[in-house]
Amino acid sequence: YRPIASQHAHHAAVIGRLDADKNIFALIDLGKEILGQNQDIVINIYGDGQLKDEFQAAIVVAGLSDILILHGFESNKEKIFSVNSSLLLLSKSEGFGLVILEAYAHGKPVIVFDSFTAARDVVKHQQTGFLLAYGDYAAVVDGIKQADTIDTANISALFSQFENKTIFARWNQLF
Repeated sequence: YRPIASQHAHHAAVIGRLDADKNIFALIDLGKEILGQNQDIVINIYGDGQLKDEFQAAIVVAGLSDILILHGFESNKEKIFSVNSSLLLLSKSEGFGLVILEAYAHGKPVIVFDSFTAARDVVKHQQTGFLLAYGDYAAVVDGIKQADTIDTANISALFSQFENKTIFARWNQLF
């Protein structure tokens, strides 16, 4: 656990493949909500995938190039989380969502749709981030604006439940 300060209060990161499984076109709807509310919010998108060109074109057509910014794949999570104050995960479905733990490892809250079981296991609403109704983009905007209200002590406490020593101790209790 190494929390780092963010350079921008209302910048949020999206990290993942640019494909249909990750629901990336939901970001267009989010961008429209940000634009409609005239908010000073930037969504930094890190990843690559088969829909990259189509997604980039949709961003341009919607006039969202100043809100939704594609950066391509970036392996350096410290670099990502030094620029962004939170992580967005807007998937329709997801496995465990390791990217959530990567955000927590850097002291960042997550804003996630309550659309997959693991989200409820890893995100505690208003304690480690925001667990929101699927498709509620106005609530996502509010979550980004309120990310700085999340106490990093809560994030640290939840993250510690997923450290190797904790997981191995639980595993040994099972067998």
